Amino acid sequence: MPERDVRSILGSFMFSGESVDKIVSALSGGERARLLLTKLSLQHANFLILDEPTNHLDIDSREVLETALNEFNGTIFFVSHDRYFINAVATEVVELSPNGTRFFDGDYDYYLEKTAGEQAASHRAKASFETTEEFKEASATPIENLSREERKERQKEQRKLERAVSAAEEEMETLNTKRDALNAELNDPANGADLGKLTDLSKEIAALDAQLATVEEQWTEASMALEEFNN
Repeated sequence: MPERDVRSILGSFMFSGESVDKIVSALSGGERARLLLTKLSLQHANFLILDEPTNHLDIDSREVLETALNEFNGTIFFVSHDRYFINAVATEVVELSPNGTRFFDGDYDYYLEKTAGEQAASHRAKASFETTEEFKEASATPIENLSREERKERQKEQRKLERAVSAAEEEMETLNTKRDALNAELNDPANGADLGKLTDLSKEIAALDAQLATVEEQWTEASMALEEFNN
């Protein structure tokens, strides 16, 4: 390619001036990611598979990535925990859960709107609940047919469920707050050249994501049990 064209392409990915002449080993993590994206753009592929593409990127690099992907004419299949990136790029969402796979024909805001009533929160958290056979039997019996002791036991189980749901919501909110803080630190330009720190932050975020997945499942179980109880 003519040097002029090479410099033009590099410039669109924020490489200009002396940075064009740098050797790859001297590039920061964010710069290397932008360089890989530059090379991808020259391959004229029509299908990209990306795994956590914003990991280790500073804010400027992430914006370049979002612009490049939105201008890409092919299909992109990506996995990401970066809600802002998903909302900026995704036009369709596939949700994976223990119950299976669901498809949403819309962006991330559309997905949140559709699932808000069902999950009430990728913003809340932990609790455990075990449904006993005695509870199932009691909850299925009309309250007017219960003895005084059975009614007291039923009320006790109801309060237990309500506390479980509330505790789960509080824990999830705490975990999401921690995750947002780590994401902000991960995307801080000041940390762009510290690969060790960026790796540690990514691991912490992944651990929080695993906790959130478990907590959300526990919250769903408790909420469904409470709804069944109240019905």
